[in-house]
Amino acid sequence: MTSTFKLPNDFFTNDLGIKIRAIGPEAIVVACYLAANQNANAFGLYRTSPALVSIETGLSFCSVHESFERLTGAGFLVFDDVYNLVWVREMAA
Repeated sequence: MTSTFKLPNDFFTNDLGIKIRAIGPEAIVVACYLAANQNANAFGLYRTSPALVSIETGLSFCSVHESFERLTGAGFLVFDDVYNLVWVREMAA
């Protein structure tokens, strides 16, 4: 089943978007990927890993891993690296 995801109109200009932009372009790619990949859902809670994100975005593993850490610090996501679970906090909104 294919679904369509639309970024909020203020994604790049709201408070969280400004924090993400400040992290850098790799973080923008990772944030968009986490919000719109084939595993994403309305709750924002699903399995993924930095390795998979690296493969599917073409970014280096180190860039993705650092983006996960910095996006966590910005409040965009919560990541459990033991179970490879990500929670994109604003998805349900």
